[in-house]
Amino acid sequence: MQGLNESKVLLLTRLVSKEITIKEFQESAVSIKRKQKLVAAFMTYTGAESWDELQRRFPKYATEEKLSQFRDLPFKKGKGLPLVSL
Repeated sequence: MQGLNESKVLLLTRLVSKEITIKEFQESAVSIKRKQKLVAAFMTYTGAESWDELQRRFPKYATEEKLSQFRDLPFKKGKGLPLVSL
């Protein structure tokens, strides 16, 4: 399963072992993808090169809990930045 990160492998394993339905699989996959886009935007905005660096530099904000608050924000296609008016 080269090229798959740990969360995707775990998700596929749960699907194959019938712990989750196809619908739950799809919802989880969308959630993972949104999180990855959000982390990428956070890294781009701050100039960080990794999630570890974000957690080190911004320990209050680079957490699963904080990121989950922004998962449903729409993103500009191809831009990796959320559509938010300030």
